[in-house]
Amino acid sequence: MTIDALKSLRGRDLQNDMAALSWFRSPEVLDWIEANAPFENVSASWGQLASLSNLYWVRAQDWLAKRRPLSLVALDALACYIPHQGRAPILNRINPMLKGGVDRSAIERTLQNYASDDDASRVVARCRFIIGNLDKLHVE
Repeated sequence: MTIDALKSLRGRDLQNDMAALSWFRSPEVLDWIEANAPFENVSASWGQLASLSNLYWVRAQDWLAKRRPLSLVALDALACYIPHQGRAPILNRINPMLKGGVDRSAIERTLQNYASDDDASRVVARCRFIIGNLDKLHVE
């Protein structure tokens, strides 16, 4: 019902109201993200929603390989698994973990390769943040 209610929304309205999906913690939300992520102006809230929806490393890798907009969602989601000042209260409360038997060195290699292919400042900054804090990354 929540996904159906979001169908009529676009832009900022969709971005604001999609937070309702955060509480479901469901991979179905990840499918919804794949179908609805905007091609432009991808805010960090998309990554936050993905991080709260039982994201597996395999899917994050797939999103990185698919490039934008899903790669930006994946990077923002990965950053959400690292506790830091200014982190959204819902992330502190739920404290989500990246699923899938994650190898931190594989994440590092993947992000280094991605940052060398997409040198946009947002991408490079996110990759540096994640790589620099891999020891703090919450994984299952």
